Amino acid sequence: MCSSDLQTLEIDMIDRASDPVLVRLSGIRQRARQVLWFGGLAQAALLLVALVLTATLLDWWLHFDDPGLRCLCLLGILTAVGWGAWRWWWTPLRSRMTDLDVALRIEQRHPELRDVLASSVQFVEQGADPRVGSPHLQKVVADQAAGRLQSLDLDDFIESTPAIRAAVVCAGLLAFAALLVLLSPDNAALALRRLCLPFHAPEWPRAVVWTLLDGNLEPLRSEEHTSELQSPCNLVCRLLLEKK
Repeated sequence: MCSSDLQTLEIDMIDRASDPVLVRLSGIRQRARQVLWFGGLAQAALLLVALVLTATLLDWWLHFDDPGLRCLCLLGILTAVGWGAWRWWWTPLRSRMTDLDVALRIEQRHPELRDVLASSVQFVEQGADPRVGSPHLQKVVADQAAGRLQSLDLDDFIESTPAIRAAVVCAGLLAFAALLVLLSPDNAALALRRLCLPFHAPEWPRAVVWTLLDGNLEPLRSEEHTSELQSPCNLVCRLLLEKK
């Protein structure tokens, strides 16, 4: 390869690296990947927190004493969160978004850039190849695209509202869970233990209810308790124990 060809190749490489269109498209592409990463992680975390909170509250309320049922709950949570992480986080990050893909999507939102922005990207990436067309005309198209792109506000190209909404809802659920832990740390720890270790966790504590009955095995009214208990000679009382 002669020295002139090397010089031309070097100039083309410098142009591709410093082209304003590619520089801006590359920045948009990087920010889009960051939003995808954050949004997918926030949605997966939201699903995890919501399912764990729902399962533990239902166990506290209904007492899932069957270990098999708690095991099914745990497997369901892991399956749902794994699917969500694959769907919202892993799959978008694996997809390779090029500058040309970004240019085509921008052209869909801004018709005034149609056929100019994508063509400019192709011309610059090919290094103004004379086989494609006149290098001078290619440079003119690239300059037009750079000028039009500079006058546009492309902040709306990256939709970050779903990611922010998922993060806010997840933070709210975490705050609610933290409040429950502060109010009843023993119950919260037991609920998590019963969910994570379904076959090795203790049962919920049983509550004992005392009911005062008269001689006819009828429950005493609350206003009768004091007066009648003060006259033990005239009162026949029985205690009924209930487990709940």
